[in-house]
Amino acid sequence: MNDWTYISVGNVFGWVRTDKIVEKNSVSAENKEEDKKTETKTAYIKYDKVNLRKKASTSSGVLAKLKLNDKVTV
Repeated sequence: MNDWTYISVGNVFGWVRTDKIVEKNSVSAENKEEDKKTETKTAYIKYDKVNLRKKASTSSGVLAKLKLNDKVTV
């Protein structure tokens, strides 16, 4: 599954091809409930009309179409 990245856009979570995004920065945040550190990364969509999919497969259903420079969380 290295060709795919799990992302969120607003309240929608799904998979995009890794080559369709570019990561910009990372932020570490502490999860006080579990006392673990979680790293989130901000990325941007590199192309227009990128499919956000339910599963990491081109045959999986499309949840949304993302646009060039849409900001996503990895």
